[in-house]
Amino acid sequence: ATLSLPGLAPFVSEFLVLVGTFERHKALGIIATVGIVLAALYVLVLYQRTMTGPVKPEVSAMGDLRARELVVAVPLIVLLVVLGVYPKPVTDVINPAVKQTMSDVHEKDPQPHVEAVK
Repeated sequence: ATLSLPGLAPFVSEFLVLVGTFERHKALGIIATVGIVLAALYVLVLYQRTMTGPVKPEVSAMGDLRARELVVAVPLIVLLVVLGVYPKPVTDVINPAVKQTMSDVHEKDPQPHVEAVK
């Protein structure tokens, strides 16, 4: 989830933030994108150093998740994927607060525009 891969819930929020940032300030959008790429690189390197390689003797006796742990983990994983594929239930809840905040700061939500391909 930390990598914000497409199809997972965190991707939607990062994508929306980047789209809005690029719409207003391209330079800040580039900086934010570089930050996201560096964070993903950090997570991948950290994962490689901690989760791969030979199994140490002190952890070799540990088994996979038990049924009780799966009962907790599986619904969370399913929710992570479902909200990544279909985020509308969450965005519908958030939109009124966003509109109120924009109203409080006297700003209008800019309409995104896409330039025609020549």
